[in-house]
Amino acid sequence: QDDALAPLCDTPQTLDRDGWRASYLLTSSDGLELRDVSYQGRPLLASVKMVDWHVGYAAGSDGQRVGFSDTVGCPVFSSAAIIPYSLPTITDEAGGGFQLKMIFRSPNWPQACNYQYTFTATFAPDGTLTVLAGSDGRGCGVDGLYHPVLRIAPPPAAVGLLADGTVTPLTTEGAATWPSGADRGFVAGDVRVTPVWGDATLAYVYWSAAKEAEGQGDLPSIGTCCRLDIQQGPEVFVTPPEPLVGDSVFWYVPQIPNAERTRCWADMELKDGVLVPHIWPCASGVRIAATP
Repeated sequence: QDDALAPLCDTPQTLDRDGWRASYLLTSSDGLELRDVSYQGRPLLASVKMVDWHVGYAAGSDGQRVGFSDTVGCPVFSSAAIIPYSLPTITDEAGGGFQLKMIFRSPNWPQACNYQYTFTATFAPDGTLTVLAGSDGRGCGVDGLYHPVLRIAPPPAAVGLLADGTVTPLTTEGAATWPSGADRGFVAGDVRVTPVWGDATLAYVYWSAAKEAEGQGDLPSIGTCCRLDIQQGPEVFVTPPEPLVGDSVFWYVPQIPNAERTRCWADMELKDGVLVPHIWPCASGVRIAATP
């Protein structure tokens, strides 16, 4: 399987159908990166990728939370903790459009303390792109908190913060916490990036100037597994805040609690005499669309 995946680690694959154009590449440690996305010739996105998964569990008797910071990526010459289970798939959506999906899996999943993560990009016929970071568990307990770190690079443009229908221009780097369900988002020219809350209870967001060492290439694991605040990794890119000059980057880090046999969970079940995984997935992400 490594031989089948190796070309995807070296050469961007092109996607061109139904008015959509994009490319994708399997990075060393930032998952599947979707690049140069346009719809009917209109740029929507320079890049989006799943930089990290932070998984933390309740404190033990010593008062310290424990967990993992997982990177996902290419299985060849890579530092990725969790590698692809298979090649990416492209499937038609029932309501029109299509979906690009890649699964990353620990070898012993769904045993305890093993994980399966998914990256999906859904290309709708109305020109909307939806990108989700998903977890299929299993994890190490029933009190886990997942924090996937998504890096979103919009097309070059003036950027702003969207709140309750009002756009405020952004001129310096910064960060914020968005409660689940809030009417929030980012604006880059005529492109809007808004949360797909899914199973998230809140999201930490950041906006930074694009820099080579801050995610334009592969990033190592950033942040720590177990913090319960906005210090999830991208805060180091906005501290101290610098002027937003040139291209900008948005970071979206939702907080998703797991729940046994309900959310972010998997178990083996007997079906027709064979043990097969039963998945209770969870996910959160962003929706990207151009304004009319």
